[in-house]
Amino acid sequence: MTGALTAGTLSGNGAGLTNLNASNLASGTIPDARQSANIPLLNAANTFSASTNTFSNDLVVGGNLHTPGKPWFVAGDSAGWHSAAAGWTHVIYNTVTGGNAGGWYSTATGNFTAPVSGVYLCSSTHYCDGSCTGYIHHLIACNGAWDSGCGVGVPYSYTLFREGTVGGESTTSTRWVMLNAGDYVQTNIYHSDGSNYMYGAYSQFGCVLLSQN
Repeated sequence: MTGALTAGTLSGNGAGLTNLNASNLASGTIPDARQSANIPLLNAANTFSASTNTFSNDLVVGGNLHTPGKPWFVAGDSAGWHSAAAGWTHVIYNTVTGGNAGGWYSTATGNFTAPVSGVYLCSSTHYCDGSCTGYIHHLIACNGAWDSGCGVGVPYSYTLFREGTVGGESTTSTRWVMLNAGDYVQTNIYHSDGSNYMYGAYSQFGCVLLSQN
């Protein structure tokens, strides 16, 4: 048959029909199986594979929001007492205890290197007891500086604790840091008299990306 066909009802599976224009659909429902793979479905798992997906309004999540590629790590130390000469010391934690899927923290250097630019939250905790004497400045710094760089607010911040008394004490240094990709963060201490400054097995260091630029 050639030319136009006018009929009230046509039946069949439609296998022989070609060159149909979908813009002429006026009613009915297209089943999910006939939709393009590029269309997200409400009642199915969806994967967005583009490097960037932009949502212009609020994103409301009823369950857990999983971000498996998000940079984070926690490192501890399997050793006992750490000691150093008086002055500055760069602290190295020798064991990754969580995260670090991209190898961002190095147990060889003690540095966490940012894979992307953004705001990170970093925290370091040191434990000492009566064998630690003098005073200790405990802080987080960036890009090789002993006590400065990349902090939010003041250019540097540190905690100060003094030992030489009976009992144990922990000190925690926490910083919001603004890093460019390739910047690195480390934990440093300044020790006044060069004795023990940390018991490794009770101490740790970690960072997590909060907001990517």
